[in-house]
Amino acid sequence: MKKRWGIVILAVGAIGLISLFIHQFVTSGEERLDPAEVQQQLERMYAGEVTALEVVGEEYKATITRDDGIYEVRTDRLYGNVFSLVKLQEGERITENSSPTQEEPSSAPETTPEPNEEKPAASSTRLTEQQISEIALAQVQGTIEDIDFEESQDGGYYLVEVERPAQNGDDDGPEATLQIQAITGEVLSIVWDD
Repeated sequence: MKKRWGIVILAVGAIGLISLFIHQFVTSGEERLDPAEVQQQLERMYAGEVTALEVVGEEYKATITRDDGIYEVRTDRLYGNVFSLVKLQEGERITENSSPTQEEPSSAPETTPEPNEEKPAASSTRLTEQQISEIALAQVQGTIEDIDFEESQDGGYYLVEVERPAQNGDDDGPEATLQIQAITGEVLSIVWDD
């Protein structure tokens, strides 16, 4: 009887080790995205031009130039998921009674304020969900799936989920979550989830 249990335990252990080996072999074979693929993906997502792209460890660091400014974007090398978007410099702005002007670049990158920092609001009137929807759809074409408001010291922000149409026979298309400042309407970040 003990010999039978020993054989069963040995067989289960062998199957477990073989499964672990196969899993490691299959998942370690994933290739990282090619820089050209990342560049195309970023230019399509942000409607701008990638002016610099470099590998930093396990991530790509890109500089994107758009009409409204210059941004630094960091993505992972395996799937191209964006995990950081920082506005480095303001771009040209056109007002009703003036010609295009170039704003002075700031010496430090513009980032989202920390929760304990005070940032005065130009107005205390929060934008409506309809206005936020229009801002989100101007950035990412698709269908609004959800809008949530989150309180913060600088007036709060909306998290807007936008789903793009399915491609290549997928059931669902890629989904973007936009963080939009509730008073100014500034798009603070866009995170993609395939």
